[in-house]
Amino acid sequence: MKKSLLSLAIIVILSVVGIQLFIIPLFENKVRHPTEKWALELLTSGTANMLAVQLQRLPKQDRAAYLQNMQANFGYELAVQDYQRDDFSIVQQQWIDQNNVVGEPLTDLVYRRIDADQLLVVIKPNTVPKYLVNDAQRWSMGVFYLITHALNQQPENNWYSIIAVINEDFAYPVTLQSLGEIHENDE
Repeated sequence: MKKSLLSLAIIVILSVVGIQLFIIPLFENKVRHPTEKWALELLTSGTANMLAVQLQRLPKQDRAAYLQNMQANFGYELAVQDYQRDDFSIVQQQWIDQNNVVGEPLTDLVYRRIDADQLLVVIKPNTVPKYLVNDAQRWSMGVFYLITHALNQQPENNWYSIIAVINEDFAYPVTLQSLGEIHENDE
């Protein structure tokens, strides 16, 4: 009986160790991290693309101050950093060089090239700021600010063409609707 219990205990211990050493890392690398990477890139692509275009128009020395002034309109931090190719894998370098957004789920960072020398960095804090209710609010507030700002600089009859151009930068559809067209329920 003692041998059976000892054998069972050893099997349980080896199973737990095996799960810790092999199954969990496999899950992290094959499922969790790719899913988080995709979500980071999807949620930030439009905003990062719009900001990168705005930053390209500014002198390099003014870009960080511009982002700092806009920071209050976003639920996450924004920064500019020098593009050091050695900090990225070859695949990431190719993706960045094609002006695509690169998400890094382990560090909660997103990168978008501004020009050959600088990157826009979107920094996702692990906690929702106190003035926001949830993650969805945090991720959407910056993009609504950018789109509203772009529309307010043009006459209203140009808005649909502006939205069509903006829509090209997003991985999800962006549309302009009147309040009467929005179907909402009590929830």
